[in-house]
Amino acid sequence: RVGDRQGSAETLNSMGGVHAVLGRSDEAAEAFEKSLRIYQELGSRQRAGFVLTNLGVLHRAMGMYAKSLDYYAKSLRLALDIGNPINLAGVYHNMAGVYKELGQYEKALEYDGKSLRIKQDIGDRGGLVTTYMGIGVTMASMRRFDEALEQTRRSLSLAEEIGDKLFIQRAVGNLAWIYMLTGRYDAALEMSEKSRALAAEMGDVASEAVALNNICDALAHSGKPLEAVVYG
Repeated sequence: RVGDRQGSAETLNSMGGVHAVLGRSDEAAEAFEKSLRIYQELGSRQRAGFVLTNLGVLHRAMGMYAKSLDYYAKSLRLALDIGNPINLAGVYHNMAGVYKELGQYEKALEYDGKSLRIKQDIGDRGGLVTTYMGIGVTMASMRRFDEALEQTRRSLSLAEEIGDKLFIQRAVGNLAWIYMLTGRYDAALEMSEKSRALAAEMGDVASEAVALNNICDALAHSGKPLEAVVYG
């Protein structure tokens, strides 16, 4: 029955996500592929697009960038055919992330620009937070630091408006990183301390550890090695 097969596809997609989180990449890929086949047989193009995106995310995490882009391209075609702007913006942003990791920064900006325009058109403020942040990272990687700061501040301002603590912390951490790259160590220290406090408030141990390391770096570069030792 269709209902049973739909349920099986959803279960397989969920299993793929669990395997991915646990680092079982082969099992995740197998579950996602089985889910995808069922959705394709049922003609459920939107759900098939979601699974293709999951496969793109998985293969990006595995460092298999060509395969990741192939899955994203297939998801993109479905999103365009269906006319789903939210999925379309998400896939563009994901593709930008792959190009960024490949060092193809102009291509990354091109795809994040497409994502940005769609999110602006549909008023997706939460999505804009991530896209502004992604563009900021790309700009910093290209050593276009003024633009990187501008985009990251936009991300932070919007995250504060919608009250998203996770992305507030990430944006503050990114500002600290950019300030370090530009030799503005006092500003980097201030942002790193804010980032650490936010991470501690959320109970995010990993992010707090990263922020503490950044505090040590900022102190050391500021000519305060003894204080850096205390934090370390």
